[in-house]
Amino acid sequence: MKEKNPNFFFELQLEEDQSIKLAFWADARSRAACEYFGDVISFDTTYNTNRYNLVCGSFVGVNHHGQSTLLGCSLMKNEEIESFKWLFQCWLRCMGGNAPKGFLTDQCASMKRALEACMPTTVHRWCIWHIMKKIPSKLNGYKAHADIEQQMSHVVWNSHSKDSFDRNWNDFLVNFGLADNKWLSGNVFLNSAAEV
Repeated sequence: MKEKNPNFFFELQLEEDQSIKLAFWADARSRAACEYFGDVISFDTTYNTNRYNLVCGSFVGVNHHGQSTLLGCSLMKNEEIESFKWLFQCWLRCMGGNAPKGFLTDQCASMKRALEACMPTTVHRWCIWHIMKKIPSKLNGYKAHADIEQQMSHVVWNSHSKDSFDRNWNDFLVNFGLADNKWLSGNVFLNSAAEV
């Protein structure tokens, strides 16, 4: 591929049996797009594993039309800190050492530690989509869980500043008697949702 396009970037780390342990690649279009749309990156591994037991990850930005733009891909045999460090260092080499201003991920502790090590100036936030996806399982035991979910979604998606979010969130917790719920009142949810 590199012979056809010198701007195609890839790196591999192989196991002793020559199977893939880690792989990262980005084509010329992805690398060029990153110059314009690489301020905030979302990294997602929810595609999980394929038949070769490799986790597929994607680096995604958002263009000026609000559309997702693929900025790189990866395959990983595991989701350990050292694997993420290798991957994020590849990302930086590929993109000329330019770390994004913001980085969105799921709530993976290994990713968080690797980002802190590789991109210390980048602001790391948990993706609101991943947080909101957990709501049904976290609220299923409450009698009025459907109303709670609906009001929570309203607060999260319609609070347009940190102050309005804080005010609306506190009202939401009080109205539904949820101030003692550790998941809802803890910093895990508030810190991520407030930054949306």
